Amino acid sequence: MDFRKILPLCLVIGGLIFSTHSCKKEEEPAEEEPSTNIDASKDYAVSETAFNDVYAIVSEIAQNENDLKSTYFFGNCAAITISPSLPDTTFPKTVTIDFGNSCVGLDGKTRSGTVTATFSGRYRDSSTVINVTPNYTVNGYTLTGSKTITNEGRNNLQQSYFSIVVNGTVTHPNGNSSTWTSNRTRTWIEGENTTFLSHGWTGITDDVYEISGTGSGVTQNGLAYTANISTPLIIYVNCRWIVEGVLEITPNGLATRSIDYGVRADGCDNNATVSVNNLSFPIQLN
Repeated sequence: MDFRKILPLCLVIGGLIFSTHSCKKEEEPAEEEPSTNIDASKDYAVSETAFNDVYAIVSEIAQNENDLKSTYFFGNCAAITISPSLPDTTFPKTVTIDFGNSCVGLDGKTRSGTVTATFSGRYRDSSTVINVTPNYTVNGYTLTGSKTITNEGRNNLQQSYFSIVVNGTVTHPNGNSSTWTSNRTRTWIEGENTTFLSHGWTGITDDVYEISGTGSGVTQNGLAYTANISTPLIIYVNCRWIVEGVLEITPNGLATRSIDYGVRADGCDNNATVSVNNLSFPIQLN
């Protein structure tokens, strides 16, 4: 089994300001408050990171099945059960990770609640389907819904890749909720040849994934939108933020805005740039 990535489900764009010109035959594009553009895109980025966390948890467990007592993402404070239990090799297997009321991982994130995943086969095996049900909170954001991960085999570069379908809800610390549906392809571009058994923790934390695809959702303020990854997103397993790529978000009736995560050569950081209507603003991701 193999369980550890980070990256998701995506949601949120909120708080946009309109101006209306009723005396003109053709309405001009609505003007938007610059600070609102930053807040909307940042909110979306937080949701993206939170649902990627679900993948990271599942992939780590799947790959680290022989040492479930201590894990990179949640240290020693999560209770992990597998049914049928090891060393039984029967599938399907159901894995439950219970974080209790508060579990601080080695990655610095605070989690609570449960994540349940049912595996039709081993994570690395072609055609394996993993159905994930999160009912847990990470850094104050509560995730519910479903995430389906399918191992699609290898591409023409002999890299393993996975299709990921998400139907989820994020409840924010302020109590508001947003929804998100996405279809993604996640390609394992580095680290596939190393495992926990062969290289210890390095065999897990050296993994790098490339993500492409589309999505749609409704923000916590009730605004519908679509999302498209225009430049593939790059995720390091040992970094809590996206390190490269461009994501475009188009709220209904408003201009497309993009989130540029920079380039991976800059390393692991929380810096990104939001652009809309020929204006750009730096943001820092949570």
